[in-house]
Amino acid sequence: MTLSMGTKTWVLLNNSRVVHEIISKRAGITHERPYFPIAGGLGRRLLHQLIMRSDSRNHGQLAEAASLGLLQAYMDEPRAWHTHHSRYAVAIMHRIVTNTPLQWTTAELEDLRQVTSTFPTSINSSFVEFFPQLSRLLKKLQFWRSLWEDMGTFHYNVFKHWWAEQAMYLTMLAIVARADNPLMAMNTWTMACLAYPAVMQQAREELSCVCGSNAHRLPTLDDLPRLPYMCAVVKEVLRWRPIVPLVPQRVLVEDLEFEGYRFPAGTEFLINSIPVCSNGYERPTEFWPERWLENNVSGGGIEQGLWQFTFCGGRRSCVGYRLAQKELVMALSRLLYCFDYSPAGAIDDEKLGHFGPGEPFPVKVTIRSPAHECLVRREVKKGGKNPIV
Repeated sequence: MTLSMGTKTWVLLNNSRVVHEIISKRAGITHERPYFPIAGGLGRRLLHQLIMRSDSRNHGQLAEAASLGLLQAYMDEPRAWHTHHSRYAVAIMHRIVTNTPLQWTTAELEDLRQVTSTFPTSINSSFVEFFPQLSRLLKKLQFWRSLWEDMGTFHYNVFKHWWAEQAMYLTMLAIVARADNPLMAMNTWTMACLAYPAVMQQAREELSCVCGSNAHRLPTLDDLPRLPYMCAVVKEVLRWRPIVPLVPQRVLVEDLEFEGYRFPAGTEFLINSIPVCSNGYERPTEFWPERWLENNVSGGGIEQGLWQFTFCGGRRSCVGYRLAQKELVMALSRLLYCFDYSPAGAIDDEKLGHFGPGEPFPVKVTIRSPAHECLVRREVKKGGKNPIV
């Protein structure tokens, strides 16, 4: 599908095969990002240096440590499960960026969640993005600026406890830029627990075979080779309800001929995640992890088969995708091993309420047994005061 958006030409990619051919295989000419006057700016280089230069093995250790705090919080305040997801998503990146534990109050975390919600929604949300030349007008003629300046003031007030303006914005940008996706994925997984309990029971049986049926020990990243179904569950979370419905565009840097079509340089490609994650799949509307196991689709490991749907792929793939994968599988496997989920009211698995105030949908969370409670408390005590959260 081709759209004329102001001075730009958009081509929406609606098929996973085409995404792979254009975005991944031809990344040398489709890796550039357009200029975003509103949403653009510093950030990616900082994130790349922080995440890619850090020890990837340490990412797993951070996820394991932070997940202990997540389990403890679940036991102490089960009704605030969605807040615990937010804290967990922020805590790991906070440690990587600042090398300090996260010590924010719930109110401060809620303010950050509001900032996080505006971060992805600001992309392509202003007509100035489609007519970037307007950003060169005199400021007094830019009548749209007041909205974004007010938003910037709110962001400043949330971040102002940091030590210097430039350090504040660069530091918090790195945290905010990757706090939203893990949070949304964890909330999507919670909905899947409510809507597809039989699937989660099968994943739990796999966890019990590896970690013991009587709360013997918690899952670790070393267990992943023996947890193919749990890895498939995480992949299916990202396919079933794409957390980025429209992936920000890439700019074609030279002319491209593809399957009878000619795209001139300057064309912008967008991954339309919802059809991409449905077209060509058997039973596309169902949460069905088996699709990742049959015929060895993308392999059984957690790091295969996800990038083109959620992490963009090619040279402009999300710089933190490996960290996010470890973060998700660690949290979700431990939560499923230790807790039961049931609806606490009417639910609609197509309404996830990621950015609304309060609980996104009604959930009752309970510890599975006294043995599982003892396991969590024992592991938290063994680790001392949690170093991440």
